Amino acid sequence: MNFKKFYKVKVLVLLIVNMIFLSSYSQTVSYPSYNTSPKPADATGVSSNAVQLAAKMHLGINFGNTMVSPVEGEWNSKVTESYVKFVKQKGFNTVRLSVGWVWGHLSDPEKMTIDPVWLNRVKEVVGWCVANDMYVVLNAHADLGWLEDNVNAEMEMSVNAKQKAIWEQIATTMRDFDEHLLFAGTNEPKADTPEQMAILNGYHETFIKAVRSTGGRNSYRVLIVQGPYTDPNKTATLMTTFPADNIPNKLILEVHDYTPATFTILTEGDVSWGKMVYYWGAGNHSTIEPERNATGEEETLIDNEFKRIKENFVDKGIPVILGEYGAWKRNAINNANYLPKDLDKHNQSVDYWTGYVTKQAKANGIIPYYFETGFMFDRANNVVKDQPLFDAIIAGYNAAVASSVTYVTLANRGTGLRIDGMGRTTNGSNCGQWPSGGSFNQQWIIETVGNYVMLKNRATGLYLDGMYRNTNGSAAGQYSFSGSDAQYWTRETAGSYVKFKNKASGLYLDGMGIKTNGADLGQWAASNHNNQQWTITTVGNGQTAKMGSMPTDDIAEEPNFSINFSPNPFVNNFKIEATKSNEPIRVSIFDITGKKVEAVESTPGSAQLLMGSSLKPGLYIVQVEGVNLNFSKSFKIVKK
Repeated sequence: MNFKKFYKVKVLVLLIVNMIFLSSYSQTVSYPSYNTSPKPADATGVSSNAVQLAAKMHLGINFGNTMVSPVEGEWNSKVTESYVKFVKQKGFNTVRLSVGWVWGHLSDPEKMTIDPVWLNRVKEVVGWCVANDMYVVLNAHADLGWLEDNVNAEMEMSVNAKQKAIWEQIATTMRDFDEHLLFAGTNEPKADTPEQMAILNGYHETFIKAVRSTGGRNSYRVLIVQGPYTDPNKTATLMTTFPADNIPNKLILEVHDYTPATFTILTEGDVSWGKMVYYWGAGNHSTIEPERNATGEEETLIDNEFKRIKENFVDKGIPVILGEYGAWKRNAINNANYLPKDLDKHNQSVDYWTGYVTKQAKANGIIPYYFETGFMFDRANNVVKDQPLFDAIIAGYNAAVASSVTYVTLANRGTGLRIDGMGRTTNGSNCGQWPSGGSFNQQWIIETVGNYVMLKNRATGLYLDGMYRNTNGSAAGQYSFSGSDAQYWTRETAGSYVKFKNKASGLYLDGMGIKTNGADLGQWAASNHNNQQWTITTVGNGQTAKMGSMPTDDIAEEPNFSINFSPNPFVNNFKIEATKSNEPIRVSIFDITGKKVEAVESTPGSAQLLMGSSLKPGLYIVQVEGVNLNFSKSFKIVKK
C-alpha cells in the first residue's frame, strides 16, 4: 500500500497536494541527462541470473514507513546499523527498502535533481545491509503517486521523463554495490486495461534502460518490475507480456497481498465497499461477534491467488517476490472506537493470517517480505514487541520449506554404492561413495534451475560440483553455492535409471566401477556403461531440520547410544557428549532460517565436543548423527 495504516489524516492532505503537484506536470517536460559518467559493463559480483539470485533470498522484511516521507523518521524510527544486524539475527536475509525520491527530496524540482545528501543517506543504509550479507530491494515508492497514479496516455511522456531522470541518479550513486542490491522501479502502479498495461511496461522499460545505461555492475544487475496494482489476480490476467531488457534472465516480478482488505487494512469503520472483518481463518471465527467473521475470502482465495502467480510466472522461470503483506492488530490505542469484542480471537486471527500467507507464498516459490512498520519490532531498542506475530512468520516459512524439501539417495547401478558427502564441509573436497547406511551424508536435495538441476547434500549443505575438471576419471567435488556452470547438471533418462551430465565439462557422474567404501565419485565422458546410471530413491522431507517442527529438547534414547548436553541456555559454549558407545558423532548447528552455522565431528574414543563459542545470541537447532550408526536426533538450544 502507499502509506499504510494509522496515517489517515496525512493521507488526506497528501491527496490534495498530489492533485496540485501532478497538475503542474501534465505537459510534456524534459530533464537534463544524469548519466554523465557511464562506466564500461562489469559483470564482476553480479553474475547470477534472476532465478539464481532469487534462490539466495529466503525470508524478507520491509523497513516500512521509514524513508518514504519528506523527513526521515517522521513516521518511524530511523534505520540504524544495529537494527540491520538485529533483523539479520532474527532470521531475515533480505530487506525491501522503500524510499521516496521526489516528495521532499529534490534539491532542484524543476530539473528533478535528487538531493545528494539524501542519495548518500540511502546509500549508507544499503551499505549496512550489504555489509551484513543481506539482499536489498531498493525502490522508488509512492512519492505522491507521480507514476503509479498516472499510467495513462496523457501523462506517459512526462512520467517517462521523470522515471529516466530519477533512476539515472539512483543507479549512478549505487552502481558499485554487488548483486546484493536489486532495484525496483516503482511501488503499486495502477493499470486496469491492456492498453494501460502496455504503458506500464513502457515505464518499466524506461527504468530498465536508465539503470543499464549507467554501466558498471548496473549493466548486469537483477531488476524488479511490478504487476498492475501489484495485485496477484490483476497481474496474472493483464501482465501477459514482460518488459524488454537487453540482458536476458535478469528480471524479477513483484506482487503484494492484503487479501481480504476488509481484514488487513480496513480499521476505522465500515465503508461502501465492505465491512470491517476482525476474525479470519479456520478455527478463528468468533461466536461473540459473528458479524465480524470473514465470509468467503479466506484460505482458498489466497491459495488461488498464489497458484495463478506460480503458474503464470514462477513455473515459467520468472522469479517473484511478495514485496508487501501484512495485517494489523486492532487495540485500544490505535483503534479505540473499533475494538474487537473477542480480542484474543482477533489477535489469533492476525497471527494465523500472517503465518498462512508466509507459508503459502514460500510454498509457491514466491519470496515473502513482511511489511513491518514498527508494530512487530521495536526499532529504537532492537527487541521483539509482538512475539506471537514474529513466531507465526518463522513457523510459516519453516513449514513451507519443510514441506517442499524432498531428500533422495542416488545409488549406482554398477556398484550399488550411494553418492556420499562423507561429512566433508571444506569447499573443494571430493565427493565419495558408500553402501547404504541411512546417514544424512547420503541424502541430497535435487533443485531445479531452468533446464538443469543442482544436488545439495543434506549433511554438509555443499553442492555437488564438477570443479571444472574435464579429464576422464577426475573426481567430482563439493562446494558451497556459487551458481557456476560446474554446479549445474543435466538429468538424462536411461531406461529406468538417470544420468547426470555436468554443464561446464560435459562429463557424466561415474561410479568408476569401484566398490571400495569411501571411494571418490568420478566423472567420465558419455558411455552406456552401468557406472553412469543411477537410481533415485525418495527418503522423506526435511522437517527434522526446521524450527517449526522441532520438539524442544527432543533427545530420545537408543540402545547403547544416548546423548548428553549442557548447559542450556549457554553463554560461551556448550558440551555435547555421546555416552554408552565408542562411536563417533557428527554435530551440525542450524540457525532459525535453516542455514548451517557450525559443524564438527568427534573421533572414536573421544565423543565429547565443545561448541557454540562463535555463535551470536539466539535460538538454534542442533542435529546429532552417528557417523557409522543409523542414528539422528535433534534439539533446540539457546545462546544468551
